[in-house]
Amino acid sequence: MRLWLSLAAVTIVAGLAWHYGIGIAHVKALLLPLQEMQARSPWLFAAGYLAVHILLEALCAPFEILLAVMAGALFGPVLGAILASFGSTIGGTAAFSWSRWLLRERVRAWFPRRSAMVDEGMARDGVLYLVTLRLLPVVPFFVVNLLAGLTPIRTRTFYLITQISLFPAIYLYANAGTQLARIDAVSDILSPAFLGVLTLLAILPWLAKWGLARIKT
Repeated sequence: MRLWLSLAAVTIVAGLAWHYGIGIAHVKALLLPLQEMQARSPWLFAAGYLAVHILLEALCAPFEILLAVMAGALFGPVLGAILASFGSTIGGTAAFSWSRWLLRERVRAWFPRRSAMVDEGMARDGVLYLVTLRLLPVVPFFVVNLLAGLTPIRTRTFYLITQISLFPAIYLYANAGTQLARIDAVSDILSPAFLGVLTLLAILPWLAKWGLARIKT
């Protein structure tokens, strides 16, 4: 229990440091106590990280990039990306459900323009629109979760699309976490090359759709 509480406290403090611009140096400083806890109980630590990640995403905390970067720094790019992917997807699906069943009218009031945009996009392009939103950081991750809950998309479909389409970006964030010593600001991660890769991945499904339409005609 002490391990889980410590992990939760450190992760939340790290998230606040990142979000409010206290500095990436503060986030780096938190890695040492996290690594010490990890060394004492690696599997329990991994489970604790996953639980905290799910909780923060379910509460719509805007820390998804931080959590993926920290996962890469702590667990390596592959395991870190897997843990962060499941944390983001499960927590995001919980937020999706809150929006659909409990907060529908409030979410529309909070994001009137974006809710109309997502409604129109989902009606026009279906899951391809959701894939694009997941790959391109046009709308914050937690906002997409809430707005998707207002659309007719099935929960299972939302989960699967989120799990699959998020993984490439999360892997890139986790891989960046393995080089945390070289990162001085968030902009070092969101470089033109990084955004270019995400843009290419977002375009591919549309190219496939266009190609299939051409074949059928």
